[in-house]
Amino acid sequence: MKWEDWKLQNDYEQALRNLNGRAWSIMEDWEKLQDLQAIEDYTARLAEAQGRLRVESDQQVIGIIDHQREIQDQVPRNQILETHDYLALEPMTDVPEMDGRVSLGGLNTDTKGVSEAADMSVPSEGCPEDGVESLSDDGGLSF
Repeated sequence: MKWEDWKLQNDYEQALRNLNGRAWSIMEDWEKLQDLQAIEDYTARLAEAQGRLRVESDQQVIGIIDHQREIQDQVPRNQILETHDYLALEPMTDVPEMDGRVSLGGLNTDTKGVSEAADMSVPSEGCPEDGVESLSDDGGLSF
């Protein structure tokens, strides 16, 4: 044990022995301060040692995590964005029409009315008085 450590321990034990009513009443103010300082020193050193160990441990953990991140940054990453539109690797096949619906890779699309909608065109300018179609209240087209 180093001299400093022994002196710190000895002063602390002496200060604890002096913490009684009889000793405290006959001690001078400077002796009281000295004993209280010895207790504090033994305590601010123990706490400092524990804090230092905690900081060193945290620094090691941070170093490990930083090292792992550096390794991950060196690994090439896939830069393709996923759109989830369709499976590009799935072969496209002719899908038969069933009840006006077509199945495209698991997506069902209603094809009824597609050709009808393509045949009807409404000019952007015009009014119902000119013979151009207009929407009726029930959602249908009227002439």
